[in-house]
Amino acid sequence: MKIPKKIKIAGHRYRIETKNGSWGNDAKLRGNCCCDKLEIKIDSSMPKSRQIETLLHETIHAIYHEYNIHDDDKEERIVTVFATGWQQVLTDNPDLTKLIQKAANQ
Repeated sequence: MKIPKKIKIAGHRYRIETKNGSWGNDAKLRGNCCCDKLEIKIDSSMPKSRQIETLLHETIHAIYHEYNIHDDDKEERIVTVFATGWQQVLTDNPDLTKLIQKAANQ
């Protein structure tokens, strides 16, 4: 199963781009999320499990932004927002859910 080309986060369709190699000037940068452009970038040279982990990591950045979490928010609010955000992401993106399940069973 391939990394999806798009993922819906908080009503927005994020485009997912993959390329062989790191993004930007930092050789260690394996993914990036630009909420203003609605895009997530992932290094496709990594093993599939790392690509999925990176996609989830970048999705967390998008949830953080789209659900308006602030650095001074309390833990309970942050956890509640992430639970709501992940419920929405997994419900709206069944292919992503299947990809995560498949990777977990390998």
